[in-house]
Amino acid sequence: GVIVPSSLPVDCTDGYYFNDGHAVPRCDPISDAGADFCSDLCNPCVYQCDTAGQVTPNPTDCFTYYVCLADGHVLEQPCPGNAPFFDFNTGECTLDDTLCYNYCDLCVPHCTKQNEKVPDPLDCHNFYECNPPNIASFTCPHTEIFSRVTLECETDADCIIDC
Repeated sequence: GVIVPSSLPVDCTDGYYFNDGHAVPRCDPISDAGADFCSDLCNPCVYQCDTAGQVTPNPTDCFTYYVCLADGHVLEQPCPGNAPFFDFNTGECTLDDTLCYNYCDLCVPHCTKQNEKVPDPLDCHNFYECNPPNIASFTCPHTEIFSRVTLECETDADCIIDC
């Protein structure tokens, strides 16, 4: 027989991830995963550009999408008024707002790399250190702020609160 990929998504419950490494792919507990099971693809707030001309959803705005350029940059494009929502399945603008890419929640920190530091979206004095699948919360000393530029605690960093 011929194996045909499914067009239907496979939902895994919280604490599980889709593991296609089995003869019959299934959801496995994250606690059983190796330290390198996760990559940038696991961060739903990072857009993916593989080839020039490819269109990809803006993870934080359903009214716009990105066109991938040959130099690795993206060009943000708005959907027109007669089809204001970007359907991430077809790569086209539509009237249907239920087809928006809605997997990115800026109020949830996303850890994808070993020893990665990510800002706390609720408090600029805090940050998280990642050890996938685990995450640990830290507070900067004194009145320092976690810098999104240097990924260190600093006295003169900008305080950015996402949520």
